[in-house]
Amino acid sequence: MKVVVGLSGGVDSSVAALLLKQSGYDVVAVFMKNWSDNECTSEDDYQEAAKVAARIGIKLKVVDFSKEYYSKVFQVALDDLKIGLTPNPDILCNQEIKFACFLDYALSLDAQYVATGHYGKIVKKSDDYLLTIPHDKSKDQTYFLYTLKQKQLKKVIFPLCDLNKEQVRKIAQDNRLSNFNRKDSTGICFIGPKNYKNFIKQYIPPTPGDIVTEENDIIGTHEGTSYYTIGQRKGLSIGGLKNYPEAPWYIIDKNDEQLIVSQNKQHPKLWLNELNYTNLSLTSSMRPSKISAKVRYQQKSMPATIDYENNKITFDKPVFAITKGQAVVFYENDVCIGGAKII
Repeated sequence: MKVVVGLSGGVDSSVAALLLKQSGYDVVAVFMKNWSDNECTSEDDYQEAAKVAARIGIKLKVVDFSKEYYSKVFQVALDDLKIGLTPNPDILCNQEIKFACFLDYALSLDAQYVATGHYGKIVKKSDDYLLTIPHDKSKDQTYFLYTLKQKQLKKVIFPLCDLNKEQVRKIAQDNRLSNFNRKDSTGICFIGPKNYKNFIKQYIPPTPGDIVTEENDIIGTHEGTSYYTIGQRKGLSIGGLKNYPEAPWYIIDKNDEQLIVSQNKQHPKLWLNELNYTNLSLTSSMRPSKISAKVRYQQKSMPATIDYENNKITFDKPVFAITKGQAVVFYENDVCIGGAKII
């Protein structure tokens, strides 16, 4: 059977392609060009992907999704930032590009499946394909995959589902893949190593305003509230203020003009036990009311109750920095039930 692998140049997708080839699949690799910026690392990534494809002995195709990425991911993220939300472009990229445009492209090549180097696991149970947490829980990426539907899950293979990162690198090294020790990519893909605020300024002009305490004391200035998010404590440039303790400041609220900050990390505005959501996306027919949920990737999921009729999730205990625009993703045991956008 033919499987098309998204080959990014990183070690994860490379080992995914290798394992599929060793398992007897007819493997075709595709390098996706999703961003047209000349400063983007895509050329280096492509060169790595080409070396890996040659080493494994598979064809490498290049497909340009930069127009689709700009309109369906980047522009949507910008629109959210402009109205004070904090978007998650990586989730949008999976939804609109990797498991939509890329999947459609793979099927046009008469492939039965697509595969990526994501750390997730798909388990078939009766007529449902369940998205579950993989063996390496520390690398679990189901948070970014919650928008996948049944029609996609039944066409997707995650070859790394039963491996940990150390095993992946060892397999790459044993098979003489040139990128076996290549550093993992982090951060938003279109920003890469660039400074986040400076990058966003190119698209959302600065609108300076005041940084104020709850008592409305002005203690600093900002360049635009779109550049900041709830719970943020770095990059505020308000340390060492006279008449205030030498302690971190946290953004507890913001509006179009002001950032409101506090030195109290336990501030009630930073710790909420309920949220409202929109754009609910369920991975299967499961709709449990008792769930565990998390509001950011690097967070342990917490016990909660979901009210599907009123679009509300209530946590058993308060959660830090629930942020509008981000995703809440929820689980029943190891099954990723789905997720939604926090509003």
